[in-house]
Amino acid sequence: MYTIKDGYVVTDEIAVLWPCLTKINSRYNKYTAAFEVPEDLADDLLGFMDERLEEYLAANQASSELPSAVHWKAREDGTILFSVQNRQRPTIVNAEGTAFTGVIGPGSTVRLVMEPVCYTNNANGHVGVSLRVIAVEVVQAVEKRQDALALLGHTRAAPEAQPEAAPETAQERNIRLVVERREAMRAQGVETERDAGSRVLASAGSGASLSNADANRACSHGVKAGAMY
Repeated sequence: MYTIKDGYVVTDEIAVLWPCLTKINSRYNKYTAAFEVPEDLADDLLGFMDERLEEYLAANQASSELPSAVHWKAREDGTILFSVQNRQRPTIVNAEGTAFTGVIGPGSTVRLVMEPVCYTNNANGHVGVSLRVIAVEVVQAVEKRQDALALLGHTRAAPEAQPEAAPETAQERNIRLVVERREAMRAQGVETERDAGSRVLASAGSGASLSNADANRACSHGVKAGAMY
């Protein structure tokens, strides 16, 4: 699962959780990530961190009276969750040892190189030891969107969401209803008032005689047409 050598912790291939390794975590202003270790395999790492903290407190008596903060959490599933961080961007390479420039999403398979770093936080009144991530080897990168789609059984990227249409205004609704009514009447073979007015004006222009009803339509339609245009 991991090896402790020369003051460093080197993991085997692990799935990284909540990684902010290629860009800084704006909440903490650090590069951060987390990983899980089965509880029965975590003793050596926890013991190594405790030893480093004891050495630090022995050399800093003023801090020895302060409570200790932990950067790990025992989970109900029998694993220990460790968090890692660094104010400086860690060195990130691929399996061939060349610079990695892609995206490291949740569930990516990586190897981490870390060192325990002890500190005193006078503002919050505690001491602690955290794991500083120094280097990352990306064995298999998983992008966030692809990882989420995999849960649904999809392998292709999802289409971009389309913006919602603007709500229909009252004027647009009235126009739509009028157009729909006219189309329905024409489909039933019923002459609409607009069609009748156009027919009557055309007849008047040709010199044909008009009935009283058609004359009224021509007058009415002519007034409306003048008002519109």
